[in-house]
Order: sequence, then structure tokens, then C-alpha cells
Amino acid sequence: MVNGKWLMVNCQLSTVNCQLLCIVVFWAMQTTALAQISEGGIPPSFQFPTALRSQTASVQIPVTFNASELIRMDNERQAVQGSPLLVCATLIEVNYNPSNAGYWRRLPDGNTIWQLHLQAKDAIALMVYYADFYIPEGGKLFIYNADKSQILGAYTQNTYPAGGRFATEFVAGDDLTLEYVAAPNGEMPRIEIEAIGYGYNHLSVIAGSVSLRRESAPCEVNINCEEGDAWQNQKKGVCYMTQRINNRTYLCTGSLVNNTAQDLKPYILTAQHCACDNNNVEASADDMNQWVFYFHHEMDGCNANSPSTATKTIVG
Repeated sequence: MVNGKWLMVNCQLSTVNCQLLCIVVFWAMQTTALAQISEGGIPPSFQFPTALRSQTASVQIPVTFNASELIRMDNERQAVQGSPLLVCATLIEVNYNPSNAGYWRRLPDGNTIWQLHLQAKDAIALMVYYADFYIPEGGKLFIYNADKSQILGAYTQNTYPAGGRFATEFVAGDDLTLEYVAAPNGEMPRIEIEAIGYGYNHLSVIAGSVSLRRESAPCEVNINCEEGDAWQNQKKGVCYMTQRINNRTYLCTGSLVNNTAQDLKPYILTAQHCACDNNNVEASADDMNQWVFYFHHEMDGCNANSPSTATKTIVG
């Protein structure tokens, strides 16, 4: 809530100007259509470091901007406009898929894999945006950083069975690998990468994972301080979001809420300004299909330096 304005997120925003109060509703036909919960596991290539010692060089993502200058401009804009939105990444347009980038190989255990190494120099973290994302039955996709301290996946057909626009969460560092394990029936995946989110601000890497970095206001305390003892159930509905709006990625927070039908449709209540960028441009329906919602983001203890818990994410 900001200045008394609330928003319930929808795949299509109303045409009301973002300076005004508007309420629109977000829900999915089925929860599985939103899922991005990894099924776990280890990329099969990890078993054969010697066999894969000679690897194709990373694809270098062109970084044509200065991150320090972007931070300065963001800070100036926020000081002048009083904008509550935090910009954490800028998007770099690309066009990569298993047919035009990366390389296929057969592992000693018989698995066929496709690997794509991407590097965007000096990023705090990288996020991948997809024009289409579909994993066939039996296929698996993993994403991991250079030192293998963070592994996302396995993403399978259960992740996003309908296909379409998608995003995967931030991966720590400026170098990541996508590793797809081929389906036994030979059906090809649709992994159409259209942009890389170059994380440059308001993010930190702790113990190999990426978390939001923001100083608490004087009136705020961590949920696991004694003041939060009575709110341990409600905290499970709180999330923070990375919202694509045009060519930037922003940070906001929200919470799940129920409705009078009590049917557990996934409504998320958030602030009005979260649907617009810092130039008051509304997020499009395509943008909102690539919003990522992070749940269980909290410190283990009361102290701000306490380790943070692992998050779970949903997309769309």
C-alpha cells in the first residue's frame, strides 16, 4: 500500500492512468499453469567433469551500458519523482534457442544434452526471459552459475505444460549455463530466449543465492523477531516480485489474499505503482506473463545479518 492505493494484479491492466487508483484481478485457470517450482536433481554433466573439460566458450552478451551510470540515473529519478519502484535489472535483447546457439553432446551415460553458456560481464545476477518455453515429456532443463553454487531445476513438462512466455529467476553472478537433457522420444523443446535481465542494483549474493537488498525503514522489523511471533502463518502469503515492464525489471512486494468465494484462486494484492514503470508506462499482458513471485523470503533470525531462507517462485 502506498498513499492509500492498492492493486490486485491481472494479466491485462486497465487503461486507467497509473497515477490513479485502479483495481484489477489476477488469477489463473489452473495453478499448474503458473508453476515454476523446481523438481530438484543434479545436471547429468556434473558426473563427467573430465569428459567435459574441453568446453565451448561462453556466448558473450553485449553490455553496452555502464551499470554505475544506470544506478546514478535511477537514484536521481527516484529523488526527483519520489518513485517507490526499485530498478534491479535492465534487459538485453537476444535470440537464442537450441537450434541456433549452444551445442549438443552425448554423455558417457547415454544422455544427450544441450548446453548454452552465457556471460554478461560484471552483472550481480542474470535472469532469463523466454518468448516460448516448453519442455517435452521426459526432458529436463537445469540452469546453474559458473561455480555451481546455485542450481535451478529440473524444469520439466509439469513446469509450464501449455508453453508460452516465461521467465526463470535470478542466478548469481555474470555467467550461467542452461543444460537441457533430451527427452527419450526425441521431441525437441521450445527454449526461445528473447532477453537477458542484467541485474545491477538492489541485489546481493549470499551463500551462492540471490536475494533482495534493501535497508529496513525505522518502523520495520524482521518477521522472525518477537514482534512477528503472532504472524507466522500470515507470513507464508507474503512475496516479493520481479516485474518486467518494457525493458527493465523492477522490485515490489505483495501478498496472497483469499476472496469471498473462499476458493483459493491465487489473487495477489500489491500496490498500484507496482504495475507501472518510473515513466508511468503500464506493464503489458506479455510483460506480466514474465513476472516472477518469490515466496518465503525472510531472515532466519531477528538480526538483519541473519542468513536468509530459500525462496520458492511462481511465474505469470
